[in-house]
Amino acid sequence: MKAPRKMNAYHIRIPKGTEIILKKEPWVNEKYRMDYLSFLDEILTLDSEVIEFGSGGSSLYIAKKVKHLTTLEYDSVWHEIVQEEIAKEGITNITLHFDPDYPKNFHCEKACFDIAINDIWHGDARVRTIERAMNCLRPGGCLIFHNHVFIERLEKEDWVRVKDWGEEQGLPTINWKTAWRKPA
Repeated sequence: MKAPRKMNAYHIRIPKGTEIILKKEPWVNEKYRMDYLSFLDEILTLDSEVIEFGSGGSSLYIAKKVKHLTTLEYDSVWHEIVQEEIAKEGITNITLHFDPDYPKNFHCEKACFDIAINDIWHGDARVRTIERAMNCLRPGGCLIFHNHVFIERLEKEDWVRVKDWGEEQGLPTINWKTAWRKPA
């Protein structure tokens, strides 16, 4: 899978991605930033095992608050940027995987994560990562993702919507994130 054109253009415009990665925070619409960070601070614990699809400033933020963070990245340039920042910060509880073909190559054999966060934007990859994240979560785990794919499926499977940031405006809804609790 190649990085979307917008991602490649991003790398050209912002050398080494420092403006975003240096924030050391998850991406969320500025209007919902404080509420989103407060929610993360409530659910992330030093016992949490977290999987993140798409790395960046969020990786640096999350890793400081959890037992272990596993993050997957498909863009080689961005992977290198994040890897450099992790080393600079001296963070050792992150496993940063690079795979240009994930999520196709990623499979969870058992539910071993407490929290799954999907920051992948583009269509099919986003759908596959959410599906994989659903399987990776322990009962009672929290799934956070952009946009509204899977909402009907989650509701049918008795997942509980915990929180919304933004409003549904149709696809692509770049200002909307939701958090769901997996049934116990």
